[in-house]
Amino acid sequence: MRKCLLAVLLITILVSFTSLSFAQNKITTDPNTVVTPTEAKDSEKPDLRLAQEITYDSGYKRLHTVIDDICQLSGVNIQSGRNKDDWRVRDIPVVVYVKDMPLGKLLKVIAEATHTRFVSEKIKKDNPTKKYRIFRTLSDDAAIDDYLNSQKKARIAQVKWEWDAIVAYGKSNALPGVPLSAWFAAKLADSFGPGAWDRLLKGETLRLTVKDSAAEQLIKDLYQETRNEEIAKGRTDARTPTTEDIEYAVFKTKFRDDFSAGLDMNFGPVRMEQRGFAFQRNLVDVYLLKKNGLKLPPNPEMPKPPDRAEEMRYTGTVRLMMYDKEWNRPLLTAKFDLEKPKDIKDPTFADLIRAIAQASGCNIVTEDFSTHRGAKTSWDTPILPEDIFKKGTSISDTLKYKKIRNNGNLGIVWFFNESDKLMIGLKSGWLEAHRNLVPESFVNRLRENYKTTGIELDDAIHAIYLPGLSFSDWILAYEDLRFLEKACYGKNAMWLLYDALAPADKLQTQSIDGLSLAKFDKGWVTSFFIDQNKRQYLQPESPTFPEESSTEVIESWNRAMQKYMDFNERAAFDPAIISTMVIHLKKLPAKYRYTPNRGNESIPPQMKLSSYNLVIDYKMDGEKKEIEIGGPCLAFPVMSPEREAEIIKAAKEK
Repeated sequence: MRKCLLAVLLITILVSFTSLSFAQNKITTDPNTVVTPTEAKDSEKPDLRLAQEITYDSGYKRLHTVIDDICQLSGVNIQSGRNKDDWRVRDIPVVVYVKDMPLGKLLKVIAEATHTRFVSEKIKKDNPTKKYRIFRTLSDDAAIDDYLNSQKKARIAQVKWEWDAIVAYGKSNALPGVPLSAWFAAKLADSFGPGAWDRLLKGETLRLTVKDSAAEQLIKDLYQETRNEEIAKGRTDARTPTTEDIEYAVFKTKFRDDFSAGLDMNFGPVRMEQRGFAFQRNLVDVYLLKKNGLKLPPNPEMPKPPDRAEEMRYTGTVRLMMYDKEWNRPLLTAKFDLEKPKDIKDPTFADLIRAIAQASGCNIVTEDFSTHRGAKTSWDTPILPEDIFKKGTSISDTLKYKKIRNNGNLGIVWFFNESDKLMIGLKSGWLEAHRNLVPESFVNRLRENYKTTGIELDDAIHAIYLPGLSFSDWILAYEDLRFLEKACYGKNAMWLLYDALAPADKLQTQSIDGLSLAKFDKGWVTSFFIDQNKRQYLQPESPTFPEESSTEVIESWNRAMQKYMDFNERAAFDPAIISTMVIHLKKLPAKYRYTPNRGNESIPPQMKLSSYNLVIDYKMDGEKKEIEIGGPCLAFPVMSPEREAEIIKAAKEK
């Protein structure tokens, strides 16, 4: 009996010692390191600090600034993002206007509005005090990226499916709304034979001429039918296709990564304006296909959004649809006078939210992908309706989805919690909006340098070649940076490759030897060019020559064009040739420059500015070749007119 008791006692001591050792060895993570905290649960012991009431008016701010402000107001340690570098979460733009809202509720609402998680973390093992974090996990980010990539693949699959439908039934008039030219174009693409679509999807340029006997009649028919359709639309200037038109036809892909994803086909001789055929997804009416008894494989389905992507986890909240009766709730229809903010000539979306919250007594927390654009779009269109500030209006009258959607295209989806007098606004299509976000620090650097030291080549290239809609949504949104739009002429994948280089490699391009692409993985470089060719970054633009253009001018252009085609259609896809490529950054003294308001102008002698080209040396068929690719049509460093005037004045005074 004593031996048994002794054994139990020893085991108890050993377990206690092991548990104590584990607790002593536990490491507390630094706030800047990647964390995997547990999501805050209502069953946990309540933190009384979260009950303190917060009154806060943010105006337009990024999430990290809002969280820092709330930290100071509450005295509670709250972090945003996985770490300080997690700008995809920290830089989400928001507007917060709340009065006497408990801190815990406020943080949960902010997490809802920004599609993030609100979690608690223990600071130390012997300290019961908690800190809090609003963030997304690595798996959350991966799920968003996977969904958007799958969505693009599904759109491409749907385009292919519809082309198959047109090839099969387009000429029989069994597809109402599908023009006959679509059938000819689809048949042309189909005439390339097995594997043609795979080649097209890889970004290759497929070429047909009248020498291809099987395609000659299709090319003629396509030209003639597009002309007939132009005439039917009232285009009296539609030109009759010539033999020269038909002798050269280029088919290239451009998939638009949006709802109207489709395939663009261009055809025509180099020396003339190319004709285009744009094919959009959803051209084929699937219902009519079935009604007419036409059988095809199932239309590819779009992927489902990731878990929690479209959920509202804040309890007691209802979604306000466009024509939903929920908009008729008492607080939403209560009348008030909505006054235009004083001393603000053109109010922004954030100004509107503040005015509504103040007049109605409602708490409002929303994403805001509009205010950074100012009061007007780049097309000088007002963001807000002119009559939105008026007497006797209501929240329903002002924020109804249809009204906001039709005026400024803000695309906010609203949720309402009656007990908390709370409106939560989520950006419609937020997955794409979040992916297109640009770091606040980068935008601020561009704008500051423009006013002071000037924007240098590397920053300009990085801005111009931002992916997706990032450039238009976050660079051209600022009036002082819109000059960069004109610098986009002649985009080329080689400049995008330059932007992807490490600083040391960029420096190497300026050396006598240049930067050899042989040091990089051949497969990666080849895939890089293929991907960019899909965006047409490898495709040169064809000008429209005036009737009086000399033969010499046109032939000179044709020779240059052929050089581009040799490079783009062969060299950029051949790993053996890629391995011989050497990149040189060529710096030239700039004598002229393009300005948005004044066109091409001479550069004042007091300004020592430079332009840049990329020169690519490579070997093809045993011959050494060279191609020079022009850079942005800017003179660097690019400064504001006011800053240039200061420099010129100082130079003259010396």
